Amino acid sequence: MNFIDTLKTCKQSEIVAFHDVLLNISVTEKVVHIFFEGKTDESFYRSYLSQYFSKFNTYVAGNKRSVYELCEKLYRRKNSFNYFIFFVDKDIDYLIPVEFPIYDCLNITEYYSIENYLVCEKIYSSVLSELYKIGTGNQLYRRLLDKFKTDFDHFLPNFLPIMAWILFHKRHGNKPNLNNINSNSFITVDSDLNINIKTIDEMINDFDKKTSVVTNMSLWNNEKEEILSELKSIELKKVIRGKYEIHLFVKYCNAVRNVIEKVQEQKVSCSFELNTDNAIDILSPRLEIPEKIKEFIQKNQK
Repeated sequence: MNFIDTLKTCKQSEIVAFHDVLLNISVTEKVVHIFFEGKTDESFYRSYLSQYFSKFNTYVAGNKRSVYELCEKLYRRKNSFNYFIFFVDKDIDYLIPVEFPIYDCLNITEYYSIENYLVCEKIYSSVLSELYKIGTGNQLYRRLLDKFKTDFDHFLPNFLPIMAWILFHKRHGNKPNLNNINSNSFITVDSDLNINIKTIDEMINDFDKKTSVVTNMSLWNNEKEEILSELKSIELKKVIRGKYEIHLFVKYCNAVRNVIEKVQEQKVSCSFELNTDNAIDILSPRLEIPEKIKEFIQKNQK
């Protein structure tokens, strides 16, 4: 077996993560073992964790349920040298509802997922000033910032019918594979910064095919308004899928870059293009630690 083949045996899974942490348990120094759902989560949390923990190991469990299973296995193994903390996304399990146990060492995002934290005025301001080099005293900066606030306040609620469709299926025991939905199919931002989010009525047939579910239209038409009304009563960031919000944000920022180049009649001196693959890596360090995440980390700082 060559080195590459050896490394392939180390591919991340819940079983591997549990095995890894047992190998990493220390009997000589204090170590914090930190578990996430997915690979991008560490990019979001790492800068915050580094402020409070001098020594920590991180593990990717693969999904939310696996994080809870690991927490159940490891919760009682903590000792004076080893501590275990866990991070999961809130998503809409609580609305289905799906019940999960509560642990003082497990943090649930206040919003649907980590991506929702990144779509905000503070981050957009950083994109304009730090990435696109528009001074905060510049009138162009002020106009673009004001337009962003107006546009996102107006258009984010347009995601709610899609979220109602997702919740409808989950409540009926279906498991739509949302990873198969390409946001390019229903989110667009044109060269004049006009946002368009297609309606669920326009997309429902495509969503069915992509996610491997069949929408019972009679049931859906009977229940959708009540579900939508329920979602409207909740803070938007707690019910809108974070991936949809960050995808819209990335598309918007790239369109803004093109607008700036046309206005200034020169290329923006940014060495990369913001995209959905690098957004968390690039934007997370520009976000101050959310207060509830800060409180959780401080509480679990030993």
